[in-house]
Amino acid sequence: MIDFCFFLNQQNKIKLFPSLTNAISVVSESVEQTCGMKGKRQLSVVRREEGDIKQCFVVFNYVYGSSSDSFGICLVIRDHYPQNIRYLFSYFSNQIKEIIEEGKILYVDNQGEIKAEKITSEKIPAILIRHLDNIKGRLDKNKIKLASLTSITNNYFKTGKFQTCIYELSDDTWKVAEALNYNNVVIVTEEIEEENIHKYKNVVRQKNEEIKSLKEELNTQKAKNRQLKAQKSKYGWVIVLLLLSCISIVTIFVLSDELNTSKELHEITKNTLEDSLKKKKKKLEEFQIAYINEKEAHSDLQSKYSQIESNLKEEQSNRIAIENMIQARQPFVITSISYDRPSGSLSISYYGVESGTYKVNVKGLYIKSNYTNDTKRSYDYGSYDLCVEKGLHTCNIPIGRHYTKYYVLMQGNRIIGGDVN
Repeated sequence: MIDFCFFLNQQNKIKLFPSLTNAISVVSESVEQTCGMKGKRQLSVVRREEGDIKQCFVVFNYVYGSSSDSFGICLVIRDHYPQNIRYLFSYFSNQIKEIIEEGKILYVDNQGEIKAEKITSEKIPAILIRHLDNIKGRLDKNKIKLASLTSITNNYFKTGKFQTCIYELSDDTWKVAEALNYNNVVIVTEEIEEENIHKYKNVVRQKNEEIKSLKEELNTQKAKNRQLKAQKSKYGWVIVLLLLSCISIVTIFVLSDELNTSKELHEITKNTLEDSLKKKKKKLEEFQIAYINEKEAHSDLQSKYSQIESNLKEEQSNRIAIENMIQARQPFVITSISYDRPSGSLSISYYGVESGTYKVNVKGLYIKSNYTNDTKRSYDYGSYDLCVEKGLHTCNIPIGRHYTKYYVLMQGNRIIGGDVN
């Protein structure tokens, strides 16, 4: 079983993403032991045993910037330990490189220094989870070369007097299994190849120098432009004065010729204006006559409109009076009645003038004819409340199953509807 987590050490405060059992103490101990190893990449292999549970922690700590703050990855393996430390060094280094290049957790500032985003940022946990999924998906377990953690046979180690040993990655004389059998913490270091970081720093510095040079050049060009504008302004006024002088001379010669013809033009203009005024006066008289005719026609239309409006008001008043008369005499009108014998229901269609509940009586009439005379019988099927709504509607009255042929609906002594069954 293999688990991963990221850790961020800022101002000697360590936070894990996500939190793993026993990982915080191991990471804290590893960071404390390797905080003085600046200029090196550090990978700590820590062995822990509690009863039958054996765990191996691999802590890759990356110290960035000029402070002791660091960022790293913690790998937790149960009952096994990794033999291929070189692969883990390369794998974790590439992951840190990708995180720096992305620039959302670790980033290169304007001075070319590596900085970290504040841990309080809400975006950081989500970004770390995405990188954590990438690390899990890309890790080649076959290249790690996992081996089983055997029981400790070293009595000195069992006494709890734990030791820490430090090796260089380039030293091939040691083995992980032997080191873990005599030490609970094995630290492997390697000189940091900051070639990529130096490239970032150099690029940033070059860009900053280019920006500074461009700003200075821009200020110089602005100063030159201001001088050119001032010179152009002076030359512009000189040209304007020359043009005004030329225009004045030409105007004097032109005016001398125009003065001779001005009287003729004045006479022609005067005659043209008089003709134009006569035509406009004639058109104005025509417009006045047309306006008077339109005004009279409008007056006639207004009179007709007033008459129509008066007639409509009178018709509306008459209609309201008729409706009030109908409503006073009969608040609803029966349009049809039908009887359904199987259901014993009398269906009534009506037009309601006024909403309300009205008492109606249902009667049946039986007529039997023979050669000598007719037999007539009348049946009273009871009184019912008829709920009336305005407009055309249909309602049902349950009168029961009967065999009379004629059905009559009455209100008081008046017949208001009937049906032949």
